[in-house]
Amino acid sequence: MKTVYAGLVAALAASVLAIGCGGKDKMTVAEFVNKGYELQLKHEATAAPLHIKFDEETADLALTDKLPAEVTDTLTKLFDEEDFFAGELNGIAAPKEVKDIQREAVAALRADAAYGRKVVGALSNEATLGDLGAAYENDEGVAVETRRENACKSMQKLADENGIKVGMNC
Repeated sequence: MKTVYAGLVAALAASVLAIGCGGKDKMTVAEFVNKGYELQLKHEATAAPLHIKFDEETADLALTDKLPAEVTDTLTKLFDEEDFFAGELNGIAAPKEVKDIQREAVAALRADAAYGRKVVGALSNEATLGDLGAAYENDEGVAVETRRENACKSMQKLADENGIKVGMNC
């Protein structure tokens, strides 16, 4: 009995030591990039029907035409999905050497979602397709989109520098 107990204590101590010293539970850069890419693909698959719906809702509109009411609902769902993606990316236990890239990617995604919600919230019942476009063509809209694109490119650069074959959609 004493031997079994000593064996259990030794096994427990070894596993705690392995975790504390970066044993098998520590994610590698490759695992982080691959997990991030997997989440991006999942996000794109979830967002694709919403993009299609938005395109259908606005396909026949001129810039001066009033937006259909359902456009704001579709956009809100897109921004909710963007925020969900940010949360999932944030939930990855990234290695220390990529924590800054992860933080910036999450912050850029959340800023994009927040800006989108702000735009949707500011749309009046008389808003046109041109009004919506103008909200993304101003300095703030361009800055938010550029930040998101740069964060994605940083993830791709990390993959490229480490010989990891992924194709981030930036």
